Amino acid sequence: MGHQKIDYLENLDPGKSGLKELDSKSLYKELEDYENGLPGQTYDSTYIKYLGFFLKKNYSQLISDFSEDPSLISSFELKALDWLCKIITKGGLKKSDFKILLISQNKNLEHSLRLANAKAFVELYESLVQNINNDDLDKVDIWSLAAQSPELGIYFSQYFLIYKIEEQYKKLFDYIQDINDECFSSWKYYLLAFYYRRTGDNISAEKAVTTYALKLSEQGKALKIKHLGIQRFYAAENTLKNWSQILAEYDEIQSEAELRMGLHADTCNYFNCSDCCSYTYPSLSYTEFQHLKAWMQKTGYPIEKIITKSKEIQKQSQKLFGEALPIVDKTLAAEKKRGQENPNDLKFDCPFLSEQGQCTCYEARPILCRGYGSSSDNDFSLKACHYYRKQYQAQSNPDKNAWVVDLREIQMLARSSDKFLSKKHGLAQVEPRATIPAWFTTVHLDKN
Repeated sequence: MGHQKIDYLENLDPGKSGLKELDSKSLYKELEDYENGLPGQTYDSTYIKYLGFFLKKNYSQLISDFSEDPSLISSFELKALDWLCKIITKGGLKKSDFKILLISQNKNLEHSLRLANAKAFVELYESLVQNINNDDLDKVDIWSLAAQSPELGIYFSQYFLIYKIEEQYKKLFDYIQDINDECFSSWKYYLLAFYYRRTGDNISAEKAVTTYALKLSEQGKALKIKHLGIQRFYAAENTLKNWSQILAEYDEIQSEAELRMGLHADTCNYFNCSDCCSYTYPSLSYTEFQHLKAWMQKTGYPIEKIITKSKEIQKQSQKLFGEALPIVDKTLAAEKKRGQENPNDLKFDCPFLSEQGQCTCYEARPILCRGYGSSSDNDFSLKACHYYRKQYQAQSNPDKNAWVVDLREIQMLARSSDKFLSKKHGLAQVEPRATIPAWFTTVHLDKN
C-alpha cells in the first residue's frame, strides 16, 4: 500500500530489515550471556538514609548534615535531595548551589555535569510526585528554577510532555523557543518535535525532527531502555475472557510509546516489509492461542486453511530435522531457554500471512507480533529490526532514552492463565508455549 514519503524516514536509509540474516540461536545465546552477567541492583546506603529523612519531612537534619560535611553529597541523587530540601525550607536555591567544582576548566565536562545534576533532580521530583502524597512538593517553583538553570528547564519540559501536563504547555513552548545556547540546540529541537507530536502538529514535528537529527551527536550510542507497562490485572481464571481488554490497553500504551519516540505508527507497511512474518517466528502462550481461535470462530475465519498451512510447515520440519515444531513447557529447565519452540531455527511464512504480505489476523495477533519494534522483555535490549532501530537512534532524546512497552507484565498474566487453562484442559505441559504451526496441528481445537 502506498504512503506519502516522510523526509526523516527516507533520510534514515535503513536499507533492509536485517531479519533475513538473523541467526536466532546466536541471538538468544547473546541475550542469555548478557542476562547471566548482569550485576545485581545496588543502592547507595547514604542516599537511602537521607531519602528516609526526606520522606519523614526531617528536612532540617538533612540540610544540617550536608552543610557540616559536604563530602556526604557524593552522588547526583544526593545533590538532588539537598536541592529539594533547600527549596522546600528556604523557598529556592542560591547561585552557589549550582556551582560545579572542576579540577580542569573543561566546558564540555561542566555541561555534562550540569545536565546530570538537573536530570537527577527532575527524576527525584517525578518519582516523589508519582508515588507519595507530600504537599511540600507544591513549593517547587519550576519556572523560577528554570530561569536559574536552563538544564532544569529542559528536563522539566520533558517531564511535562511525558505526563501530558497540558496546563504547562504554553510556558514550556515559550521556554523551548527561547533556548539560544548552542550547547542545548539538540535538546531544543527534540523537545519541539515532542511538543508538536503531543499537540497534533505532525508537519512541524517532522521539520523539528529533521533539524534535530542534524544537531544530535553520537548517533550510534547505546540506547537506554525506559519502560511503559499495562496497569490492569486479572485473576488467572478471568484472564482469557478479558484478553481483548488487555490487548486494547496494550495498544494504547504502544501508541503512547510511539508518540514519545516519534515512531511511524505503520512502519511495516511504510517500508512494505513483512520480513518478521517470514524470517522470525512468534511463539504464543496457550491463552493467546485460545483467544486467537475464539476470534477466528467469531469472525468466521477459515480455520481449516490455517491447519493445512501449519501441517505443511510441520512436514517441512520433519523432513529437514526429523522432528516437528514442539509445544514446550516453560516450567522445565531444558525448555525454559529462549527459542526452544523452534529448536532448529526453521524459517517459514506465518500461516496467517497473505500472498500480498499482509497479516490476516491483525486484530487478534500475538503479543510478540504486536510489540515487535517497540517492546522489550528485559532492561537492556529492544525487540526491533533495522527499520525501528534507526528511528529509535534518530529520535531518542540526547540522553538516548528509548521508550518501549514492557512485555513482562502481560507475559506474567499469560503464564498465570496458561497454568489455569492447561490444568482445566488436561494438557501435559504446565505452562505451555508454541509456534502457530505447533498449536494448530497438536492441540484439539474443540477445547474452550
